[in-house]
Amino acid sequence: MSDVQHHSHLALKVKNLERSVRFYTEVVGLTVLERSKPGAPALVVLKEGLGLKAAEAGTLSGRGGTVDHVAFRVTSLQPILARLAAARVPVADGPRPSPYGQSVYFLDPDGNKIECHDGDRQ
Repeated sequence: MSDVQHHSHLALKVKNLERSVRFYTEVVGLTVLERSKPGAPALVVLKEGLGLKAAEAGTLSGRGGTVDHVAFRVTSLQPILARLAAARVPVADGPRPSPYGQSVYFLDPDGNKIECHDGDRQ
């Protein structure tokens, strides 16, 4: 039997830390749990299991990195759809049925694909 219990968190390198923090808090609806102290590498930890780390200049190119997508379970898709529309963030796919309930997909400011779904795979 594995000692692994569940996914803990995902850390994304982002081009512009504050832009990404605004996106994930204001558009996606996540909550800042902790910020790195001055002098430490720039990192923002979000309560929902996502860490945002400032990438070194020139290390990120194109749209997104090696992560296929990041998924968040939500109680309802309607609030996220409203915030996406208000922020003029285009929906890449959905809402549509998925193995996790109804899912919607969109891109963050660095081109990472984000999924929000309203169910939980058992």
